[in-house]
Amino acid sequence: MNKKLLVRLFLIWLTFIPIAIINGSLRNYLYQPYLGELLSHQLSTLSASLFLFLTVYLYLKNILSSLSYKDTLLSGFILVLFTVAFEFIFGHYVIGHSWQKLFADYDISQGRIWSLFLLTMFFTPALLKRILKK
Repeated sequence: MNKKLLVRLFLIWLTFIPIAIINGSLRNYLYQPYLGELLSHQLSTLSASLFLFLTVYLYLKNILSSLSYKDTLLSGFILVLFTVAFEFIFGHYVIGHSWQKLFADYDISQGRIWSLFLLTMFFTPALLKRILKK
């Protein structure tokens, strides 16, 4: 993996931070009072996935043809790694969320689908390469 791709991946991730904050704010203040916490969480996870797909497309569309599928999967892995590291380090040590609260979003048996977002993040670069046939 080259340095240029790593820079783009970091820019994708940085760009996505304010998008995620806006998405979460819309959830909390706009539709959570009407839909409840769980359904709102699920809906915002879906919208975050769509915003992520668009963000990755905008940053990688011009270089996808030069990437192998292995590179695209490695790119997705790096995005997931950035996200999970930030979520747990920032969430616990800066915001003060308990480890239990942080891990709760990964409990699919409770309807929490955050792990599906991370799966989407992992596969998005490869899926874009496939869709665009690059």
